Amino acid sequence: MTRQVKRKPVMLISPDETLLDRGKTHGDFEKNAVISEAIKSIIHQSPTRPKHTSTMRLSLDMISGKLGRICAGDPFTEDHWRDIAGYAMLVANELYRKSQK
Repeated sequence: MTRQVKRKPVMLISPDETLLDRGKTHGDFEKNAVISEAIKSIIHQSPTRPKHTSTMRLSLDMISGKLGRICAGDPFTEDHWRDIAGYAMLVANELYRKSQK
């Protein structure tokens, strides 16, 4: 059962409302941070890390944050999973373009 988050126009939302809304899908911010940073730490210790391009490093960091949201928040929020796929596809597309040169 996936959930699409319905949001008000940005200008009508207070910062407190935004935090409450995100807490429903992203979970507790501190728990999310601990999980995300633990995942990043493992990735940063990877033996292939020196070979990663800037886009690979950023994508892996962003994916770590999305995994943190899944683990600390609502794992049935479709956006988390789509975001992970999106960051992975950005790197895959870059690799494909480079292979065509």
